Amino acid sequence: MVLHQRWLRIPPVPNTIKIGFPDLSAKRFTMLFSDRARVSFLLLLLHPISVVAAAPAANRPNILWISVEDMSADIGCYGDRYADTPNVDRFARTSVRYTHAFATAPVCSPVRSCLITGVYATSLGTQRLRSEFALPADYRGFPELLRRAGYFTTNNVKTDYNIRDEASFVLATWDRNGTNAHWRQRRPGQPFFSVFNLMVTHQSRTSVWPEEQFEREVAVKLPDERRHDPSLACIPPYFPDIPSVRKTFARYYDCISVMDDQVGDILDQLREDGLSENTIVFFFSDHGRGLPRGKRVLHDTGLHVPMVVYFPKRYRKLAPSDPGTTTNRLVSFVDFGPSVLSLAGVEIPSHMQGRPFLGKKSTPPRSYVYGARDRVDEVFDVARSVRNHRFLYIRNYMPHLSWMPPERYSDSSIMRQDLRRMLSEGSLNKTQMTYAAPRRSREE
Repeated sequence: MVLHQRWLRIPPVPNTIKIGFPDLSAKRFTMLFSDRARVSFLLLLLHPISVVAAAPAANRPNILWISVEDMSADIGCYGDRYADTPNVDRFARTSVRYTHAFATAPVCSPVRSCLITGVYATSLGTQRLRSEFALPADYRGFPELLRRAGYFTTNNVKTDYNIRDEASFVLATWDRNGTNAHWRQRRPGQPFFSVFNLMVTHQSRTSVWPEEQFEREVAVKLPDERRHDPSLACIPPYFPDIPSVRKTFARYYDCISVMDDQVGDILDQLREDGLSENTIVFFFSDHGRGLPRGKRVLHDTGLHVPMVVYFPKRYRKLAPSDPGTTTNRLVSFVDFGPSVLSLAGVEIPSHMQGRPFLGKKSTPPRSYVYGARDRVDEVFDVARSVRNHRFLYIRNYMPHLSWMPPERYSDSSIMRQDLRRMLSEGSLNKTQMTYAAPRRSREE
């Protein structure tokens, strides 16, 4: 397979790794971190002791997260015929596909603070993007709990947890964090929890960058025969069928194809290392597509995400169903952290608000999932949602505001500029006005 991202591959590393700070004096190093960070660093120096004490962790599953940005379930294994996703589709045929997985917010940073803590961003104070509220002193990123149990934890590369003193939080949470972070840096036989976050489907690539930049940095990775024809795109009825909408959808699906190649690269590395039969693999998106009426809204286009989980044969008893099947269990992002701890056999802190849906501590299925929309950058709003298998209810606490308010970043999209022009001309129909209208209903 052609390698599309050099950071996805690193060579094997020595069993012993020396860590130093040659360019920092002791005084300068101390000044770089808060008191909490220094305490966390001292705990990390003692970490090998806890690893020895937690030797049984070597028999626990490795866990790999492949998370992608700003993408709805617009892939082949979810029935989308316009999508070109052979690697994810092949992966799904040996995995369990979730049909009712939902983000807790339709934008990245509040989602990430929830995923990493197992607590709703609305409880943490991290729902507004961006903000820097401190976490309670005893709240930790769940990978830190895995580290204490002997796991090697890596994050490649995005953090963006929307919290104060993120540097010390990252230091305590991850053994390796950065563009080279990889499970290959662990000690031989050490179980790992690794995250790879793929950015190529981010809103910047799909709709905000100038066309020249998109062609130079994304489209060049696809041969001409894999480029999506705008005339074949299926345009939802809440958008006008105009050239900029078709072109934006084709560009979005081109990004998805490049993402699929990157997923294939990571899975190839897992096989090369002989780890496929020891690793539970999650594939999911952080929220809905980064197009108008996707990211930032509480409809399914903003909160419903693809989620596929692979269970190797030795851990198949932990799966909710057989390989190649689907489950309609309602799953929320607040459940992810507790579920990983359950799979790893690590105690789940009592303050976590999520319900584990996998592992020995799995709970009965939830009846509802919840979503929240608040300030994003310069745009203020307050709205909440609740959903079960059949119905979605949205309560707008600022109904005088539009779902499509003026916003510097999103308004860089040609598609959105055209929607705003058509709104001013009065040429949008009733269905299209449910997104573009200057006011909303109090309840939807």
